[in-house]
Amino acid sequence: MLNGAFLKAFILILILNYFSVLSEEKCPSPQYLEIGKVGVVFCEFETAIYSIHWYDTDDVTASKPTIEVDSDGTIGGPGFTSGEYNINPDGYLIVNNVSVHHETKFTVTKFKSTSELPVVLVIEVKVIVIPVLAYPVIYQCSTQEETCFTRLSWNEQLTCKIADARPPVDLSWHLLTKAGQTSIPFTRFITNGTITQSSYVEVADVFEKSPSVVLLVCKAETDAPLLNRPESFVLAQNQNIGLIDISVTDVIVEKGQSVNLTCSSADIDILVWEKRDLENNFETIAYYINFETVIHKSLDESVEISNQGSLVIPDVRLEHESYYRCLYNNGTGDVAAFKIAVYVSPSPAYPVVDGCPSDRYCTLNVERQGTLTCTVKGIRPAIELQWMVHYEDSIDQISFHNQQSKILTNDGTSDVIHTTEYKVRDTASDRVTVGCYSIGARKDSMALSTTIDLLIARDDVIPTAKNQKETEFPIIIIVIVLVVSFILLVAGVIFVIIKLRRRPKPDTLSNEENFDLKETLLNQPEVAKNKTLLVEQLKGTYANFYNAIKPVPYQREKTYCVQSVFVEGGMSCLEDKALGDKETWEPIQSYQDIWTDPRLRSKRRIIEGGPGYGKSTLFLQMAHDWCSNEGKSALKNVQILILLKLRQLAGISSIYEAIRIFLLPRNSKLKNQDIESILDQSSSVVMLFDGFDEYPDYEYTTDILDIIQSKMYPNFDVILTTRLSDLPKDLAAETKRLRLTGFGSEAQHTYLRKAVTKDDVAAGERIQNVLYENPIFRDLCQIPLFFVMYAHLSQRSKELQTCTSATSFFRYMVSSLHQHLKRKFKDENVEQVDLLIEREHKSLDKIAFESISGTERKTCWKRSDIAIAWRIFACSVSTCWHTTGRRVDRIPRQSWYQAHEHVEYITNVTFYHELFCEWYAAHHLADAVEKLHSSSDEGVSDVLDIVDPSKHQYVFRFACGINLTAADVIIRYLSGLIGRSEIVIMCILERIGSVDKILDVMENLCPILSKSKRITQKYLTDQPYSCWKLLT
Repeated sequence: MLNGAFLKAFILILILNYFSVLSEEKCPSPQYLEIGKVGVVFCEFETAIYSIHWYDTDDVTASKPTIEVDSDGTIGGPGFTSGEYNINPDGYLIVNNVSVHHETKFTVTKFKSTSELPVVLVIEVKVIVIPVLAYPVIYQCSTQEETCFTRLSWNEQLTCKIADARPPVDLSWHLLTKAGQTSIPFTRFITNGTITQSSYVEVADVFEKSPSVVLLVCKAETDAPLLNRPESFVLAQNQNIGLIDISVTDVIVEKGQSVNLTCSSADIDILVWEKRDLENNFETIAYYINFETVIHKSLDESVEISNQGSLVIPDVRLEHESYYRCLYNNGTGDVAAFKIAVYVSPSPAYPVVDGCPSDRYCTLNVERQGTLTCTVKGIRPAIELQWMVHYEDSIDQISFHNQQSKILTNDGTSDVIHTTEYKVRDTASDRVTVGCYSIGARKDSMALSTTIDLLIARDDVIPTAKNQKETEFPIIIIVIVLVVSFILLVAGVIFVIIKLRRRPKPDTLSNEENFDLKETLLNQPEVAKNKTLLVEQLKGTYANFYNAIKPVPYQREKTYCVQSVFVEGGMSCLEDKALGDKETWEPIQSYQDIWTDPRLRSKRRIIEGGPGYGKSTLFLQMAHDWCSNEGKSALKNVQILILLKLRQLAGISSIYEAIRIFLLPRNSKLKNQDIESILDQSSSVVMLFDGFDEYPDYEYTTDILDIIQSKMYPNFDVILTTRLSDLPKDLAAETKRLRLTGFGSEAQHTYLRKAVTKDDVAAGERIQNVLYENPIFRDLCQIPLFFVMYAHLSQRSKELQTCTSATSFFRYMVSSLHQHLKRKFKDENVEQVDLLIEREHKSLDKIAFESISGTERKTCWKRSDIAIAWRIFACSVSTCWHTTGRRVDRIPRQSWYQAHEHVEYITNVTFYHELFCEWYAAHHLADAVEKLHSSSDEGVSDVLDIVDPSKHQYVFRFACGINLTAADVIIRYLSGLIGRSEIVIMCILERIGSVDKILDVMENLCPILSKSKRITQKYLTDQPYSCWKLLT
């Protein structure tokens, strides 16, 4: 190393003479280094290097080099010793970990040799922080595309920002037209973080230049390399424009054809296409931008937009009938509006006359007076029909009166049935030509007609010798036929009487067969009456279902109608995908969209959801909609709705038998064959099958499975609920999948206001504040069942507010159930009940565990089979248990047409909710794991393998919260399974006590834990996340 004093003096001389030295070597300045990364300060050294000396200041006279390399390549200096700096072979300065204090001026001194003057260069270094979203972000845009679309009201502001950058970025708003970018008034402000700044610009009066649609650009300017792109564009549409004083162009198009709507004949810069929905709100379906490049995008997959901005509907469907409008900008805003009317031609394309074949012309033999009927099928819109004479000179021969039309609608089209009475005058000829014609406003656009000849029967013909001969032969034949028929009839009666006298007295079964035969022959006129009776009885049963909602199971005196407590949670649908693509779930707004959303167009649908997510409650709400004939409900015009709980159908393979047993009153006169006839002749039926994951006969051949697979009643609408990943085998190809995603804060707030706190705003805020302060419990209460129970109980119990896991919450629930049970006994019996519960708790645990772990699903039991467990809860039937009366056949299954005559009633019991079953099953699992682990660990995996974590995650979670020893064993077991990281984390959060024995498991989960601050808050509530701190 050079002597320090000599070097210092020498450098001073060099600095004095520096600017007189001509050198082509230089260092770019400023240079930018990203914080937290390895930074390189580089220079363009063009000659050989003898030694390099770097200073972290521009005042080198009073400083020693921070880092240097001498002629033999030895690197030294305090910066090198501390590990802060290094020098690469080209002499560049390496900053090993850039921080804020590196934002300074650096000086580099380079010697080519000991005999030549050095090169001294000063470089300004600036430290940068690249924002997470390295482009101008427009608040009102939901996508990260360069050009986005949004709808705004008149005075709504547009906000653009770049957050958490260093140095701050200069933002501005501009109006974009073909003439270029024009600056517009905006407000700019910057907020400061610890080491970063966030830049904002806001613009108001967006529609000052154009009242309908404008294109704006948010521009970012900075010298630092911070951004992926410097501009973001937003196409803003004024959503306050109505159709008042706007000329509307009528467009009539046939279903299945294409239509092209052109906004304007002139060249258009920008435009937006909208369609009016069923609630008279306009939704945007496409937009178009024509500047340097043409951008056109369709937001509705059923429409397209051309390169000229025209809206194209290539395959017009009935749902395309609506108002459309085009908001465009050619320097000033303008609006064009269209009304599309979709028509459907009938099939056949003419009126069909009763009594005629399908031809348009026929001859009918008629009396002098009677009725005529013609029908036009499958037409839209409905038309007017009228019977009239075909030739004007026939007007005096026949008269028509009492002409009436009946219109039947189905799937958007109509059948028009037109009937008239007629009378032929005495003076008319024996042939009159008449026709059924379309009349009214649509007679020109939909000109339909059918012409027929009426051959009039003559009742005033006087026989002559000639015609007497002509009629004599037919009369003789008729007499012969009548005589022979009478003889055969008498012989048949005698034969039957003889057979009956020889036959022994008929038994009961024969009488029934005879009765059923007569009934079958006479039953056809009774179907309509039976259908009315079936609908009435179904609605009575469903009313009992949906009027008995108990948010808290043991509060039997507090029951609600489902309409009073139902709140929609989140729901999404599985998008159609190509083979090999990843599943994509997209949100839908409401359960009502199940029947209207084009993505869900199918006759078979499955609603998936975890336990407690509200699958059964959703079906009860649908039943209420149907029974109450709600005006906006998609079920309003459904003729029959069938709602069955699949867990009740063990051993019942017939759908008709299931309906009769579980949905009709005991004294119903309807039999299985009546139900079959009704369903066969019904055009609009919806079947709701609740709980496939609990269906006992899922491996057998049953009507239920045939219906699910579209092998039976393929035209019925069928919706099935099940747990996540517990889907039926051999699903119908057209089956659509939906998923319930739980309660967000908005749904929670709505439920509190609707069913709990009513107008007490403060009480509702107190309940929700507890959730906000407890992140683990907040996540738990995204499950609707937990939130509903919590909401109703939290007002009375401060203890409930301290629950921090599913286990502690459920422990509180079950404790409340037991306390309620005690209060129902007389004082002298309370102690005995406590002892009974204490002694027989394990038998209940075993029953629950076997029900979820066996190869055969078992979700309900005869009360006699679990007598001990039943006695425990007998006085609180609707707390942990439900009871159901069931009729049991005592004849072979194939004779189910007569089953109603051979039944008896037994009492079945089932858990109030499957989560209660999993609670008790978890006790059994925890005990078994602890015992096996304490002895030798052999057999632990065999026990745990019995329970499927994907279907029964709460069994594992509860077990971890109940028993600490079992928790550690279970967590290690689950951590060894592929794809079970999430349930391992949930189990860790359930357990109580030291985490020393599972530190290694938690360490492996660090990458996942670091992504969820909520999870770590159970352990670290007052400091930023650190996986190491979590482990220690």
